[in-house]
Amino acid sequence: EDYDAVVNDLFVEYKKVQDALAANDIDSIMPMFAERNREGDAAFYYEDGGLEKMLNESMHEKINSSDWALSTTQPNEVGITLESNQKLVSLTLDEDSNAIGFVNSNGTYSSYPMMFRRENGKWILTR
Repeated sequence: EDYDAVVNDLFVEYKKVQDALAANDIDSIMPMFAERNREGDAAFYYEDGGLEKMLNESMHEKINSSDWALSTTQPNEVGITLESNQKLVSLTLDEDSNAIGFVNSNGTYSSYPMMFRRENGKWILTR
């Protein structure tokens, strides 16, 4: 019961991303990715805003391409992956596939990894 409750609670955050992608409303979810993008910029020595620009372009490219279709998921189709530090979690379709992604015409799955931490009762997209 606790497991399902956590999946359902975290899925609310994934659903925000999934719904925004379905509506081609990427700007509405970019603030969710702010910490993740800052960490990525620092880790990969990108200029400030570099990862946000790449993520935004990638999402728009997939949405606007006839070769890619958004793969929608429901809470009962995902599982929780807990990172080794016991502080970060993500929802996955299997051990290697992130819950939010696109499928192309030959079955290739392209996803957007999202790891969350719980802080002050809220899920924070961190990596």
